[in-house]
Amino acid sequence: MARCYQAFTICLLCVLSFHAVSGQPDVDSLKDGDTTFVFRDDTLFSNKGLNIFVGQRLIAGKGSGEGGHYKTIGFKSAAAFPLLFLRDAEIKNNVEYQNDPSLRDADKVREYLDSGRSLIVRKIKSMGRKKKWHYYLVFLSDGPSSLSLKYRCDIISALRQKELRIE
Repeated sequence: MARCYQAFTICLLCVLSFHAVSGQPDVDSLKDGDTTFVFRDDTLFSNKGLNIFVGQRLIAGKGSGEGGHYKTIGFKSAAAFPLLFLRDAEIKNNVEYQNDPSLRDADKVREYLDSGRSLIVRKIKSMGRKKKWHYYLVFLSDGPSSLSLKYRCDIISALRQKELRIE
């Protein structure tokens, strides 16, 4: 009899876990301000049922910044191929880049990250101080290859600004 209850409990937990992952709510619920997040075991859980986990696919939206630049998404490394290739020549030949070299980096992210592109969550990291300020940094890649482009973003801000969508 005890085994029957244990099997029923395990089955019920499996069904509820599957429902929590597959039934992702609309991201508009993040605007409320009462959404809380908990990071545990490579998964970011929210009280709204929004879960982000390693291996999940996210869809790139349009940049929410001026000129279509991404405010929350950037390359994972400052030594990324698109940032280094012909950097000095482009800065020398463009007056806007001479005044603000970070504008070139933002242009490169916008150039390589098309709206609608599928990105894979590779790692989630909890950053900051828990009492004063806190955010979750997510590392993404555009493919399984080691040569694929790698990005990083503040996931909560990216979802709120619709720069990323859940597939």
